[in-house]
Amino acid sequence: MRSTAAAAPAPWSRAGRNPPPARALLAAILALGLAKPALAQVSAGVSVQSDYRLRGYSVSGENPVGVLDLAYDHSSGLYTNGSVIGGRRDGDLEVVGLIGNVGYARRLNERLTLDVGVVRTSRLQRYGSVATGRYTEGYLGLNAGAVSARISYSPDYLRDRARTLYGEVNAGVDTVAKLRLDGHLGYLNCLDAPVRWQCTNRVDWRIGVSRQFDQLDLQASLSGAAAPGGRSLRLGDNPALVVGASWTF
Repeated sequence: MRSTAAAAPAPWSRAGRNPPPARALLAAILALGLAKPALAQVSAGVSVQSDYRLRGYSVSGENPVGVLDLAYDHSSGLYTNGSVIGGRRDGDLEVVGLIGNVGYARRLNERLTLDVGVVRTSRLQRYGSVATGRYTEGYLGLNAGAVSARISYSPDYLRDRARTLYGEVNAGVDTVAKLRLDGHLGYLNCLDAPVRWQCTNRVDWRIGVSRQFDQLDLQASLSGAAAPGGRSLRLGDNPALVVGASWTF
């Protein structure tokens, strides 16, 4: 994949609301896969994790989660993927996050691949009486083997009219005993935001190790975030250790 029965009703189940991007994404993946099976690849995976962290923040309120990932890759370079993240909140099992992505990858030469696309992220959380956590980003990136870099722009990062740029570098390397090490470094730059909301520039990082056993993959990672001048980000556990296992098919 490129670059991801509830006890309480899901947030989109109420009458009059549109279905989430993940449901439409699943329909698109199935339709495209049936239409041109020879030109495309459809893949899926399920995983369990002790927490789900995104840019230093816990999407799941520092609770364990189950994740369903779906991906579709076309030979033309077009791709789409999505993730549905389920966890426990206030004693009930709910969908706590949705991520949907559509993009296009084009090989420039033997080493470099250009990657452009749009991703919609919904962290279905509530801070006080205000529901937050949804944003759209357009991105441009370059992949060079085990190293990739990307810059993303959002016109509505977590709040309406909060404009941000996010730059990141990711890398991975295979080591001894079939262990794989990976790392991530990102920086969020707040360009503009409503006066009532203080958007804070920050750095986030992650280091991880994984071991694959055929279709089963075991992972552990340490991640965190920091703001210039030591300003508090209210991240909860920071840094945080996350362990998990995934199964791809």
